[in-house]
Amino acid sequence: MVSKDNTAVSRTQRFERYQNLPESDQRVLELLSLIYHPISRSALADCLNAANIPNAMGKRWTTALLKLPVTDWEAIGLVSQSSAGIQCDPLVVELITRELAKSDRLAAYAKVTKQKARSTSSALDPVDIVIRFSRLGLYLNEPKQVEEALSRYGYGAVELQDVLRAICFNPFDRDWF
Repeated sequence: MVSKDNTAVSRTQRFERYQNLPESDQRVLELLSLIYHPISRSALADCLNAANIPNAMGKRWTTALLKLPVTDWEAIGLVSQSSAGIQCDPLVVELITRELAKSDRLAAYAKVTKQKARSTSSALDPVDIVIRFSRLGLYLNEPKQVEEALSRYGYGAVELQDVLRAICFNPFDRDWF
């Protein structure tokens, strides 16, 4: 959920704000975009440290050290916070992940995401779970992972075309394909 102050801020403006952040902040948002679903601050700190992403001072992340940057990112419309946790804004989540996919960091971040990122919400929508694992498969060019996500978590609640639409048309980028 985006704060009311940011509802008029376009996808392009948000992405430009992301691109103007320090590199250390961009790395955190890349991992958060790959995680996709809401995650607690402590779980995010664990993931960041496992991925060897230091904070701006070159130190390991803690829950306390995440508080201020997360608040700042929320103020500029890049993340939202709820009782379920922190989540990358849906308007820029795919743009940020596509930037990550162009780098050599994707595989390492995906490994951490698969191993460490657990949802803090026990009521996570099965569609979100399918999209999360399907995104990893698409960005890693592992189509079998998309099929597995649909068969394992889909329970008939979502079709392949719905998953692809949610990922590939947010926004559509012909250069990405």
